[in-house]
Amino acid sequence: MEYKCNICKDEGFVFYKKRMRDNRVYEFSRPCECQIQMQNEKRIEQSNISELFKRCTFFNFAENTNEQKQTKTKAVGFYREVTSQNPANDKATGLLFYGQVGSGDNDIMMIVQ
Repeated sequence: MEYKCNICKDEGFVFYKKRMRDNRVYEFSRPCECQIQMQNEKRIEQSNISELFKRCTFFNFAENTNEQKQTKTKAVGFYREVTSQNPANDKATGLLFYGQVGSGDNDIMMIVQ
């Protein structure tokens, strides 16, 4: 049988077992990566973001100055920190950069619904 997703076998969830402090083994589930990707694509579609911005990612962000490099490093680090705490973080919808325009002194804030 062929599946669209070989990770969850099209169930939408990944099941795993974990031994707890009381030495009992419990079964847990989490949304599969395919579901997270599908939710992200749906959000992008509903956001009315132009085609130009849909192609903007951390990977193709231009680092022409030291300030841009520092901003990208901060943003990627923040993203990794948030997603490592909760891989299925479905409340985070974007990043907000704020600071004095042109100063290169940017702070980053997570945008939530």
